[in-house]
Amino acid sequence: MIFDVNTAVGVWPFRNLRFAGNPKALYDHLAKRGITGGVTRHYGAPFCHDLDFINAELAKAVIPGFIPAFAVRPDYKQWKTIQAKAVALYPSFHNYKLTDPETLEMAKDLASRNIVLHIIMREEDERSHHLRAMVPSVPAADVEAFADALPEAKIVLLNCMGGELSITCRHKNVYGEMASFEPFDVKEALANLPGDQLLFGSHTPLYYTTAALWKLERAELDADLLAKIHSGNAAKLYC
Repeated sequence: MIFDVNTAVGVWPFRNLRFAGNPKALYDHLAKRGITGGVTRHYGAPFCHDLDFINAELAKAVIPGFIPAFAVRPDYKQWKTIQAKAVALYPSFHNYKLTDPETLEMAKDLASRNIVLHIIMREEDERSHHLRAMVPSVPAADVEAFADALPEAKIVLLNCMGGELSITCRHKNVYGEMASFEPFDVKEALANLPGDQLLFGSHTPLYYTTAALWKLERAELDADLLAKIHSGNAAKLYC
């Protein structure tokens, strides 16, 4: 079984995606590739002011075996009562900083309820952004400060690039995945990254699922480590 922490439903406004508006087709596609569990967010969350609406749409779309990562933000107080295993934070899209007092208050409350905090570093490579919708990535320094302030939190970084994934080396409560890290040699990276904090992520459907699978296949990892990345690390994280 493979557990994919980086999947999404809904429409991405800047690209014509496979499975857009068809969650069943998305999950059928994943299942055919051995991905029968994971975490799913909604591509409408970065742009929708009414997070109750978008979270309700996500709840209707997700199938058993997958966990919905409901969108939250500090100024939208539904986070105080939200029932979830995971939430999605979009600091750059929603125009707040991880280090803001209001953000830390929200995150501490969520972490105290054992809710996993997904930080969306970016949705696309900045070089692919629409010229009228250029959204900066989340600063790595802000993530480090956030992790320092919340040692009890479970933090997952989605779509890291460059040296951003190295944050996991310095923070035992921070996890990462490989979907946006290019070029990414898993075996080489694991010489410097903790294997217990690396998760499988494909960023399907914005990226090709097979690209993430191929990264692990070519690494030729030993069976125990491969099992951890495929699902073992996630099983402990989302328990």
